[in-house]
Amino acid sequence: MVLPYFLVPALLPPVIVVILVGALLTAGLLGTDRTGLHRGALAARWAGCLAVGVALAAIATFGVNAGPASGPLAYGAIAVLAPAAAGIVLILAITLGELTLPATPGDVRRASLHRRTLGDLMPRAAVALTLAALTALLALTLLTTLSSAPDRRSYSMPLLYANGAVGESARGPYPGLHYTLPLWISLLMLLGAAAIALRVILQRRPSSDAEDILLRRRSSTSVLGAIVLVAGMCLPSLGGPALLGAGTTPPGAVSLTPQIDTTVQIVSGAAIVLGLAALPVGLVMVVFPEVLARRQVTGRGARLEVHA
Repeated sequence: MVLPYFLVPALLPPVIVVILVGALLTAGLLGTDRTGLHRGALAARWAGCLAVGVALAAIATFGVNAGPASGPLAYGAIAVLAPAAAGIVLILAITLGELTLPATPGDVRRASLHRRTLGDLMPRAAVALTLAALTALLALTLLTTLSSAPDRRSYSMPLLYANGAVGESARGPYPGLHYTLPLWISLLMLLGAAAIALRVILQRRPSSDAEDILLRRRSSTSVLGAIVLVAGMCLPSLGGPALLGAGTTPPGAVSLTPQIDTTVQIVSGAAIVLGLAALPVGLVMVVFPEVLARRQVTGRGARLEVHA
């Protein structure tokens, strides 16, 4: 039986969509100068918002209610694929929005001979936040994978009862390898999509905007923000079952592995808090990237002019 905590992925779609819609409405009211998003980028995020909601709802609902009864994706494992799938959709929308920038008008094309790198496009704060979110998710999944029962989807707790009897309590679903393996496969696909998007942003033709490199930095910040959003969805969804599995003992019994139980409780509790914090941070990175990408990277060197 699927525990209420594993219904979190199914409940996230309407919450995420409402938050995204509110943020996009705010971005539209503030305008390009205040948000750092040109019209095409904002429109692409609107389309991405709707697609994210559909992807989250479809995959999470199917995984919880209509997934296979046996095999590697049984017992709700499909639901853990929903956040990364939604993140890939959002990254695609951000990339398409980047490509809507108009080219430089006229017969003269100007470009700096200074070679741009990914380091120029990604603000350090955005990279740090992304690495922190992924590290927290890695720490949680590694701990829960190592502490899960042999069935890889429950938490087994040896117990000592008041009458001296020794027993065992198994509680699931618990984010063991049965859930963390498909999760990290989907996250690797997300990171691959992000790498492709960053390459597209880096190699995009120059636009007519005088601060073209700044626009690229803001688009790359949004791509990293999508990763932070995905981590923010995964951390509470996995931390909840972990906290419940390691923190519940039957009446009249005590756990014989209190150190492991306490460690899991502390890490999963911290993961839930970090995940709830990562959601608004990732949202700001996606919709208001100028918060982290405010200044140009000034590359020194000659400029090239080409007459068409």
